[in-house]
Amino acid sequence: MTLELRELNGGDLEQLLSIFAKLDIIDELTAVFEGRTQSADIDVEKEGIAIFAKLAKKAITNLKPVKHELDELLANLTGMTVEEINKVRLIDYLNGVKAIFKDGQITDFFGSMLS
Repeated sequence: MTLELRELNGGDLEQLLSIFAKLDIIDELTAVFEGRTQSADIDVEKEGIAIFAKLAKKAITNLKPVKHELDELLANLTGMTVEEINKVRLIDYLNGVKAIFKDGQITDFFGSMLS
């Protein structure tokens, strides 16, 4: 079963920031956009995709500290319960996590904070 995620909204911000803080990746995220303001030659979209691929990997490889928050966020984004999220196939769960981090809305959010 492929997880269908809705678009991120303001209500998701607290959960996202909690996950980012627990993974200790806030500095990595802001570094991408600080470079953007310092150089017009940087392809921010390409750079952002590369960073978010690394972040998805970091979230998956360090799942234990953020498992509860990821479960809640996935449940919120899919309209499912946390219990239902915990019963989906592993590949679907991991693809859902990747989808959150690869979502261009996160890139847009951090970019707007620094512009």
